[in-house]
Amino acid sequence: MTFLDFKNCLALIMFYHKKIIVVIALVLLAGTSFCQVDSLPSKKRKSSYLDTNYVVRYKDRLVVSLYQSTRNYKFDMSPIGLKDSSGADLIKYSTNSNLGTGIGFDYDKISFSIGRSTPGTEKEIRQKGKTSSFNLAFSLNGKRHRIETFYRSYMGFYDSNYGKFGYQANDTNIIHYQNPRMSVKEFRTKFFWYFNKKRRFSYAAAYSNTQRQLKSAGTFLVAANVYGLVVKSDTGLIPYPSRPFYPESPDLIRVRSIGFSFKPGFSYNLVLFKRLFANVTFLWGPELQFRKFSDTDRGDKKSAAFGFSEAEFRGSIGYNGKYLYFYYFLMSDLNRISTKTIFIDKTLIYQGGVIGYRFKFNNKFSKWLQANKYYNIDRKSTRLNSSH
Repeated sequence: MTFLDFKNCLALIMFYHKKIIVVIALVLLAGTSFCQVDSLPSKKRKSSYLDTNYVVRYKDRLVVSLYQSTRNYKFDMSPIGLKDSSGADLIKYSTNSNLGTGIGFDYDKISFSIGRSTPGTEKEIRQKGKTSSFNLAFSLNGKRHRIETFYRSYMGFYDSNYGKFGYQANDTNIIHYQNPRMSVKEFRTKFFWYFNKKRRFSYAAAYSNTQRQLKSAGTFLVAANVYGLVVKSDTGLIPYPSRPFYPESPDLIRVRSIGFSFKPGFSYNLVLFKRLFANVTFLWGPELQFRKFSDTDRGDKKSAAFGFSEAEFRGSIGYNGKYLYFYYFLMSDLNRISTKTIFIDKTLIYQGGVIGYRFKFNNKFSKWLQANKYYNIDRKSTRLNSSH
């Protein structure tokens, strides 16, 4: 992580801190309240917060994962009411997705990962330009909840709608319109609440590697989400062939959006032979957005909108053994930012492969952490079922 990346990350967080900190605090307070309610004694409550016939928890293991993945970040724009038969009105910005490599660490409820993308080939850079990216993620798993926080930064996009520039589909030497000054910075926090009434389902078994699902199970869930997004280019976001179709904002240079959403959904783990698994997770719901569009000639325009404009899909399939695991995953986020004159769809498609191992981790630090009352506020202690 370079000083510039760190500086940009801090700048984005500070830019939104007044709105984001309040919402994050409310989300964390709500999560703590749920945890405290669940920790109250009850005659009907089981001694374990998960059914050990369905889920194994590895609280005495440090999980180390190596992953390779691609993140395809898309930013599509289309005018409302003005259409062109050749497609000149459509703008389909995309990153030049290269293979990213990273490492992740998971311990019980805590997850952290960091990675960077590899440079593309000379031909890819000549045709689509160069995209530099940085991703930082942190998550916390609880009894029935999960908190995810991440920062994403991308610089350099190309327009995949090559038809308006005179290229044909069978042309192997397409030189896409490139906007090397276009950047996207996004900070996002998500809070997931799993109903998991029978305590048989584990989301961590499919993605966080600190647990293992032994039998098939699923649950309904809800997710609260807050994010800050800035898309900008000092040379303009609208390519010249498309500007006649955007009379209200031909010199658009910056789009900022702050969003809050609440999404219900469902997640299911299919398990065979206690080791082979597949997961499907889907969420969709309403979102409240506060947007700001900046134009070099027309100044800033601020607006707010509410609608069902956010959806999320996640899936994974692979092998999850006692210590060794490997799997393929696919994650997709969709946000629509629309005005009276423009539709803007922001899509992230994140996919890749993971291989990892659970190492014995039993030392003074782990014992202190497991004994800490604040760390264990959301659950009672559970014995590890090591017979599987």
